[in-house]
Amino acid sequence: MSDSVSRKGVPQGDRGPQTPIKNRILPYIRSCLKAFKVDDAYPDIADEVMGEAIGPMPLHLFYACFMDTARLAPRSELEACVEEGMFDNVRPDDPKHQEKDMYHPIIAQLKAHGLCAKFILRDTSNKTQKGAGTKQRPDLTIYLLGEEGEELEVGLVWDNVEACGEVKDDSHLDPHRHTFQRDEVLENIDNDASQKVFGQLLSYVSFQLLRQHRNYTFAIGIYGDYFRIYRIDRSGVVVSEQINYKKNPLALAEFFWRYNQLSRTERGFDPSVVKATAEEAELLTQAAEAHTTLVEEDSDKVRDYPGLKSTTDKNLPAYKVIVSDADDNVKTYVVRRSLLNKLSPLGCATRGFFGVEVPIDNAAGKQGGKPSKLVFIKDTWRVDGDDADIENVVYADLAAHGVPHLPVVICGGDVCWEFVENDAGEVVGMQKNSDGVQETITQLLANASKKDVPWRRSCNSLRTLVHNRTVFELLYPIESVRDAKELVQVVRDLMKTAIDSYVETGRANRDIHIDNTMVSAAGRGVLIDWGHSRLLHQKRKPGIYRTGSWQFMSYALLKNRNKAHSIFDDLESIFWIFLYVALRHFHHVTSDDFTPTIFDYKEGKTGGLVKFDYLRNTNGKKITFSCPALDQAVDTMRTFWQSCYRDDVSKRHTKTASKSSRQRAKEIPPSLLNTFDKALRLEEESWTHGDWIEDQYRPVSDTARRKKNRKALESTLVNGSSIREKMAKSVLQSTSVSTTRVKRSREGVDEDAGTGAGTTLVDKLKRATKKARVGLKDPKDTVPIGWFQH
Repeated sequence: MSDSVSRKGVPQGDRGPQTPIKNRILPYIRSCLKAFKVDDAYPDIADEVMGEAIGPMPLHLFYACFMDTARLAPRSELEACVEEGMFDNVRPDDPKHQEKDMYHPIIAQLKAHGLCAKFILRDTSNKTQKGAGTKQRPDLTIYLLGEEGEELEVGLVWDNVEACGEVKDDSHLDPHRHTFQRDEVLENIDNDASQKVFGQLLSYVSFQLLRQHRNYTFAIGIYGDYFRIYRIDRSGVVVSEQINYKKNPLALAEFFWRYNQLSRTERGFDPSVVKATAEEAELLTQAAEAHTTLVEEDSDKVRDYPGLKSTTDKNLPAYKVIVSDADDNVKTYVVRRSLLNKLSPLGCATRGFFGVEVPIDNAAGKQGGKPSKLVFIKDTWRVDGDDADIENVVYADLAAHGVPHLPVVICGGDVCWEFVENDAGEVVGMQKNSDGVQETITQLLANASKKDVPWRRSCNSLRTLVHNRTVFELLYPIESVRDAKELVQVVRDLMKTAIDSYVETGRANRDIHIDNTMVSAAGRGVLIDWGHSRLLHQKRKPGIYRTGSWQFMSYALLKNRNKAHSIFDDLESIFWIFLYVALRHFHHVTSDDFTPTIFDYKEGKTGGLVKFDYLRNTNGKKITFSCPALDQAVDTMRTFWQSCYRDDVSKRHTKTASKSSRQRAKEIPPSLLNTFDKALRLEEESWTHGDWIEDQYRPVSDTARRKKNRKALESTLVNGSSIREKMAKSVLQSTSVSTTRVKRSREGVDEDAGTGAGTTLVDKLKRATKKARVGLKDPKDTVPIGWFQH
């Protein structure tokens, strides 16, 4: 059969033609089975924001719209602080002048003229934060000073960064057009280097938004003699016009002068979140420690959770957040660092937290009572619109129709309450936000008529995103399964949830990925994150982008941008998650080293070809698991999906999406669930209990690989010959030298020495290691996948 997948009978209300897959690079890296260089992601980050950046906004309008405040001092105060030529020494006409020489003149001038007295601007270009999970280093960062004007921290501290700045010595590295002609659009970036600069700045913003509780943030770009100001929320990026700060120093000074007078909320911080007191933070620590104790006692009530340690780490800041429902029932929870992260400057930006409820007195805002058990808090920005379903409402509807294996929702809804503080910054109560729910505003500029925003160049129509929090009873990631049998049970439960949701209500999740397939304490599968779900038979306006997470999308969706989303796409996503977890955590052998590319393969804006090859068992792409029952379940499912594409089952169903529950039930082949039921009924001898292992595909940097090779060589020089041979094999394999050469070296044949006599094994090791150092060395270190995690 052809690799292409045709599209027939697409319901009128589903996806329209040429709906692009929005593949955000940072969430993509999160699930990659290969190591990524941070620098390599910059062009993709910039590319994904193309069309979602609005500009060039006149600077006076930017300041009036986004940095106006009732407390703004008279403008004469600003004018008195600014001198003509105050920034002339930032970039003098000196051929030896470098980018790093620009930082301190800017910092010194702002400090000397008292333009930002409440804050300090720092050079963090050569500083990283230990234990932050990233090696990124913004050129400039803004921090709040203490009440006495003292610095509250030293170096780069991501939890407290107010705003980031990127500085480039060359004005041609401005990521946006120097002159915005009417036939040009903002995303027409001059060259690859300037595109990388934009992605670099956005990556800083992404990590700042991940580490903090914000609704938006500001950033500044200084490109040669010019600068731009950015405002970023989850809908898009507003970019100011380009201004020459040497000729117009007042324009640059005004940004810092205005920023100095903005309140915490006006600077982008979430007013529904405040710093927790030491006593409140201790409640979270106690609850987490109690959970850990139960884990150590091997209790059936709980299981271990990756990242739990960060909940008890007193070096990390603790926050108190408000969660409310549609009836204005309000609860507060204490959280620390997020666990499940979607690191992207735009989009839903879903984060997961461990939390513990702190009972409150709504009248006085005082805390009291004892902590309850740990809960899981999901923080996200949902798409708003007439056809958008609020996740909490979806759960209630699914439960009413008897759909199994859903999370237990404690409370949740759109964020519309905020803390009230006195002049001393002390929390004195809570109130409902007079502006309603927290939502993005960039879309207002993008979707306004051209008459209202004549300065705007072409851009995409942007969506309104609304801030939402939901609290669940504690769940665990699917990778926390204890053995292969439990994994099969969990996947069977996920399949059952997706099938019953479709059969009983006609609803498909449409965004099933590794972070929303969970496990209960009892070892049963739970499918969460229904915010992107839709009724497939419902007529609705086509979305701007197709939902889904790249690594786990069906082959048909990846290959064909015209295809409507179906229930079979959801079910195939669950299969890819099944294979993904099995590969990472259970012993297996492959006939070809192709496993990382199954999930990561991309070809421009489409992909999935390696998935299709695996399903067809093309070119010997076969995987065999050590556990017989697991191997049987995986291979049977592979055969099932192979037959689906051959028989075109995944397309036929779209013609019946609007029919009754009984008719929808007939679309689902019984063999789908029977595969798992048969596996679970196998004799115990077919299962290998307790066979879960540590991640076999944890990305390794080139630096770590070279270090491992050096240690291997040192070990062989000390230990016996049998150990030497094992290490020789490891080193040779790491440098793409075949195992055949190792065998021939044992026979005294040195292929690299030509026709000469065989050399010693140590000589061969030295030569192989030298090749490794030369062949694998890269001028920039590869940063493993953990660079953006906790």
